[in-house]
Amino acid sequence: MLKAIDTRYANHLFRSRLEARFAVYFDELNTQWEYEKEGFDLGDGLWYLPDFFLPEYNIYVEIKPKKLNYKERLKCKKLAVLSGCPVIELIGLPSTNPTTVWMPSQYYSCSVCGKIEEYNLDGKRVYCKCKAKHDVVKKITEMTGILLLHSPKQSYKPLYFIDYKDSYANDIVIQDAIRKATEERF
Repeated sequence: MLKAIDTRYANHLFRSRLEARFAVYFDELNTQWEYEKEGFDLGDGLWYLPDFFLPEYNIYVEIKPKKLNYKERLKCKKLAVLSGCPVIELIGLPSTNPTTVWMPSQYYSCSVCGKIEEYNLDGKRVYCKCKAKHDVVKKITEMTGILLLHSPKQSYKPLYFIDYKDSYANDIVIQDAIRKATEERF
């Protein structure tokens, strides 16, 4: 197995050049980031230290050169459930390629009447409009989409689970950030 090269950038020592490139990408988009902010005990002997936390967007980010394996994906999913924050899997260099996003679920589907209802976050049981009782179970939704963190200077919002549109391909801010991150010399 190949070992990644530790890389120094912005007063941080990253475990890989790939992680450092994403730090450059986030900096180019004026997006605050925290590298390996804190580790989590996910239960069942699973421990997890996400690569990045983006506080402005309340998103955890996991960076890998190739798709996550089963255990790595399980950790991301458990973190999304336990933290209530989206966890994004970013594969390879910064780009506008589709990626996986685990979004904490805020709704449940009633097995009696089929209606979709919001969770009642105060109690352990909720009542549907049809008066059926339901146990609240934290779930996540897995989506595929694009991570586009637009520059706050331009008043854009983060779009991290959308379908890629041609109009974004011409977004000079995003394309310039990708270019700078992929060409950075450490």
